[in-house]
Amino acid sequence: MLTLAAFALLGARPAAAFCRSTTVAAPVEWDPAALGCFAEGVPLLWRSRCLTYALQENGTRAFSFETARAVTAAAFAAWGNTRCAGAAPSLLVREREPVACNELQYNQRGWPNANVVLFRDDDWPGAGGAFTVALTTVSFDTRTGEIYDADIELNSADHTFAVGDSISNDAFDYASVITHEIGHFLGIAHSADEDATMNRDYGPGETTLRDLSADDGAALCAVYPPSGVRVLAGGAPFVATCNPEPNGGFTAACVPAGSDAGPPPGSGGCHLAPGVRREGCGGGVLAILALAARRRPGAAAPAQRP
Repeated sequence: MLTLAAFALLGARPAAAFCRSTTVAAPVEWDPAALGCFAEGVPLLWRSRCLTYALQENGTRAFSFETARAVTAAAFAAWGNTRCAGAAPSLLVREREPVACNELQYNQRGWPNANVVLFRDDDWPGAGGAFTVALTTVSFDTRTGEIYDADIELNSADHTFAVGDSISNDAFDYASVITHEIGHFLGIAHSADEDATMNRDYGPGETTLRDLSADDGAALCAVYPPSGVRVLAGGAPFVATCNPEPNGGFTAACVPAGSDAGPPPGSGGCHLAPGVRREGCGGGVLAILALAARRRPGAAAPAQRP
């Protein structure tokens, strides 16, 4: 069985099992079905009605770049096709051209950015080692919960991803994994609803996370209602407008270390927002949402890296 490593959870309602991602990381073992939504921090959300994402141009050796592109677009569309009492949520996500940069960066001081989906075929640099299947890293304002940037990494170095109607028991359904990670990208945490895409339990060979449940839709509609009203922590409600450009504009290239963009002092060369800390970077808040592998009964353990 797979367990999606818990991030911050908030906002469960009596009639719904969904939870909101927040600025504080929950313990890895946190189970919303048993413990409810993790209540520390302030909820995360995007300010704009419009967002963009881009695939890293190297793709994966597991399947063609065009296949990765089509499946990723369909997963974003699954969230976008949600209806809130018959109306569309106030969020529109579109794809940009592929990007060359294969690093996780959130560049400050006016430099451009991109929200990136990338595969790690050769080596997994992220947290959790070989047991981690995917990570979503979110940069945000620690005071208000506004998301500045989100990047999704797939651990294709240690795990096999597959596409299609039938997925073998030793592979992970890319459509299911990316649909779940997009939920984190949008500010939604794990759900106590066992039928939800955002539920924390998932097994290899299964395609169950591809299709959103009513609970997933309720989460999206709660965060991005059709009215367009947004509420950031500590601020008054406002009606969101459409600005699809990342902060500083869009770029397909990495911003080089040591440039005038510069990381924050003491960050160890990492170009990350004040609200993010990755391994080896200083300051900020950990904001990594992970899909971490555990064995199902009778299944072989995933290979461990040295």
